Amino acid sequence: MDTVTQQNAASTEETASASEELTAQAQSLMEQVKTLSLLVGRAGDGELHKSPLPPFDKGSSP
Repeated sequence: MDTVTQQNAASTEETASASEELTAQAQSLMEQVKTLSLLVGRAGDGELHKSPLPPFDKGSSP
């Protein structure tokens, strides 16, 4: 019975650690999405540089 209790405690600690890591990753992702949203919003205002590549012409193939 003591072994089961120890296993449960270890499992609980691992779960708590994984939860904290996922929370940190989710916060980081939310910050990145916010930054991207701001950049995309600016692109609509013409504040970002246009792509240095010419538009792709579907009609011209090698």
